[in-house]
Formats: sequence, C-alpha cells, structure tokens
Amino acid sequence: MSCEELYSRYKTTNTFLLVLLILAVFIEAGYLNSRTIGSRTAVSKLYLNQKNDYNDYSKDAVYYLKVADKGFYRINKTERKGGSLSFPFNDAKAQGYFGTSSYASFNQIYYTRFLEEMKIIKKGDEFESRFSTGLATHPLIWSIASIKYYLCFQPNNSLKGLGYDSLAQTGNVIIYKNRQFLPLGFTYTRYIPFDQFKKLSDDQKFIVLQKACVAEEPILLDVKKKLTIFNLKDTSKSYPFSEYLQDISRLRTDTLSTTQFHENHILGSITIRTPGLLFFSIPFDKGWRALVDGKRVEPVLCNIGFTGLMLERGKHSIELQFIPRYFSLSMVFSIVGIILYLGLLLIDILIWKKGPRFLKVFFFNR
Repeated sequence: MSCEELYSRYKTTNTFLLVLLILAVFIEAGYLNSRTIGSRTAVSKLYLNQKNDYNDYSKDAVYYLKVADKGFYRINKTERKGGSLSFPFNDAKAQGYFGTSSYASFNQIYYTRFLEEMKIIKKGDEFESRFSTGLATHPLIWSIASIKYYLCFQPNNSLKGLGYDSLAQTGNVIIYKNRQFLPLGFTYTRYIPFDQFKKLSDDQKFIVLQKACVAEEPILLDVKKKLTIFNLKDTSKSYPFSEYLQDISRLRTDTLSTTQFHENHILGSITIRTPGLLFFSIPFDKGWRALVDGKRVEPVLCNIGFTGLMLERGKHSIELQFIPRYFSLSMVFSIVGIILYLGLLLIDILIWKKGPRFLKVFFFNR
C-alpha cells in the first residue's frame, strides 16, 4: 500500500470519528437539557413576584432590622407554612443575615462537632450534618450564640417566658427581640474540662454553657492559671429563669466593643476586670489570626467547636483576621504557573518566528 493510500484511509477514518463525536455531544446535550430543564416545572413571573420562599415577608423583616440595628447579631427563623422551601436552611445566605442553620455538602467541621456533642444532630449522621438545623430549636443557648432576633410566622407566647419581646411585624412575620442578648465577644472566668462535660446529662450541658467554657484536653497551662475550674456540684436538674438571668448578667460583665466588622476581619476593644477567656461564637478554624494589643496570639478551641482568646486583666485592643489555610502557598504556585505559561508562550513565539527548523519540529512538531 502506497503512502498516499494509507494517508487517505487515515484521514477518512478520522473524519468519520469526528462526525460521530460531534453527534454524540449533541445527543448528550439534548438529553441533559431535557432532564434538567424540560422535566422541571418552570417558575412563573407571577410566582416570583409573590411572597413565597426566599421572597416572603421575612425578607422585609431582615431589611427592617438592618436599618434599625447596625450592630452584629444573629437571627433565627421558624419554618414556613407555605411555599416549596419549608425550613430556612440557607435563608441567611439568600437574604443576607447571620444565622445558625445551613445546608452545604461540607458544613464547617468544628460547628458540626459542637452540634453532635450537644445531641442537636446525631453523631455520624451524614444527612443531618449537611442539612443542619443549627440552634433553631434550642433557645437556651441563643444568647451565647449572639442570637438577638427571632422571626415567627405566628405568635409564640413561649418566647415571652424566655425573655423575648414582640418588637414589630412585617406581613405575617413577627419579630421577637432577645433581652438577654450577648454580643459577639464576651468573657468566661470559669472552665470545665471536656472529659467532665461529656459526662453531664443533655440538659445539664446546655445549662453549664451559661456558667463556664468547655476546655479541650489536655488543658492549656494558660487556661489553668487564669480561669477557675467549675465545680460540678453547682449544677442542678432544675434551672429557674432567675438563675439564667444571673448567668447571662455575669457573662455580660466584660464584653467586646466592636468597632469594625467584616466576615474575615474584626476589630474591637475590651476592658476586663479579671483574667478570662474572650469567647467568640465563631467556629474554630486554623485560618483565624488574632492580634491582642498588636501582638500575635493563638486562638483557643473552646466550647467544643468555637474560638476564644486568653486575656490578662486590663484594656486590650483585639483584631481577628481570617486567611484561608495554604492561601500563601497557593498564591506562590499560581504565580509560578503564570510565569511558566508566559515563558513558554514567549519561547513559542520566538522559536516559531526566528528559531532553526529543527527546533520548530522538535518542540512543536511543526
């Protein structure tokens, strides 16, 4: 067989395969389009303009609170009675507020750990770890989570007994305000080792969090020196509202005054009367960097999954900044990759225009 015949057959086969490939791509695109779009009900313009799902009256309530209250706080919300989105898993993301519920393929690992240890979700249950209801049904710890407002689609008289006032109403949404609200940063002066905390009953765990922070084992020397160990004898099965008010009042003694807040950068100041642990209801992450009076301080893992800073007595300036782990390393690799790409592109141009013929064939098969 001559070279011309071999080339002709090779070219014909490649053309046939190319046509088959293009045809397969069209068939696959059409099939996926019918599955993802054609088989689903289209959302009408009328439905989008109605008060449904993310566009319900809770959106107006959030806007009302943003105008009335410029500080940092979290919002909890009850389930919707109508619409396709019943539980507000991702309302916080869609409506632009800070909440405690979340749906994500990978929710924050330390926050999930906290929810598991508190028996809010089942340990090891992959579904519940993704569809996380957060603290929606546990009002006893709403204050330490900096939850200031609660949005209800119908009156909730039980909230009044927990210290909530009816503030306003937008449409069918009633806004309740937490009188025992704690700011983003407040201080603990007592601690309980995690091993002892795990032995408590489920109800006692929620109570103790108002009295002492949970310290990880092995307990840091700084924690042992500056905090007082919590006496388990002080716990009781009953927890009267008066005792709850005393505990919240104690935690309010020394709080952070926030001067600047962004999701990855927080500035503030605090004056504390005794050495203590400044607690932030921010899930612990090694990406958080902390400066106390301009000096680098390592954040402490506390309350099972949150962030804290050990402080001496006196006035302090606080700065928290979040930088994703391996961010610097990834930037270096990205810059090196761009430089290599531009270098190869320059070599390509120079060799193609001026290089010897053997270099063109060797490097670029031209």
